[in-house]
Amino acid sequence: MKIYFVRHAQSTANIDANVLKTATNMSIGLSDVGVEQANETGRFLSDHFSPSDSIKVWNSPYNRTRQTANAIKDSFGKAKLKFSEEESIYIAERQFGLVDDVADYHKNYPYEAKHWQMHKEHSHDYFARPPLGESGFDMCLRLDFFLKHVLGAERTIENHIVVSHGAAIRGLLMMNQKWTYEKFNKPNPFNASVTLVKDNNLEGCIFVPSNATV
Repeated sequence: MKIYFVRHAQSTANIDANVLKTATNMSIGLSDVGVEQANETGRFLSDHFSPSDSIKVWNSPYNRTRQTANAIKDSFGKAKLKFSEEESIYIAERQFGLVDDVADYHKNYPYEAKHWQMHKEHSHDYFARPPLGESGFDMCLRLDFFLKHVLGAERTIENHIVVSHGAAIRGLLMMNQKWTYEKFNKPNPFNASVTLVKDNNLEGCIFVPSNATV
C-alpha cells in the first residue's frame, strides 16, 4: 500500500490567523494562491498515476481540505483516472478550542495558559489540552485509529491520497512510523505538498508546489 499525505493548499488563515476570530476553523477556505497550489498538486498526481492504478482520495470535512481534494479529483477526471473517494472525520485538524477565537487568550484564561506554558517549558506540550480543545496526544489517538482500522480495511486499494492538515499529517506520520512524541513538533509540511509512505516505509516529500508556502 502507498499513502500520499497531502497537506491542504494555502488557506486564508495561513495568511492571517485573525480570521479565526470571526469564522469557524472548519469554514476557512483556500486563498487565491492556495487554489493555484491545489491545481498544481492535482496535475502532479494525475501525471503520477496510470489508468490501471487503484486510487482512493480521502479528505477531512474542513472546507480547505475539501477544496484541495476537489482540485485533485478534477485533475484525475481530466486525465481519465478512475478513483473512489471518502471523507473522514478522523483526519480532521487538531481542535484548538478557545485558543482559536478568544481575544487575549492568556489574559482571559491565565490558569490554562500557565498550565500549557509549564508543559511547553518541559517539552511536554504534546500532552496539554487547551480549553474546549484536544491535545496532540488526543488527536493522534484518532489518527492511529484511521491508519489501523479505516485504511487497514482498504487493502484492496494500492494508492491512498490523504488530504489533511499540517498538525494532522505530522501526527499521521508519527503514528505510522512509530516515532516518539518528541518528533510531533517537527515543522509542518508545505501547503499542498505530497509526502509518500510505501508499505510503511517513509519515502519522504515527493512534491512541493512551485509557489510553496507554509
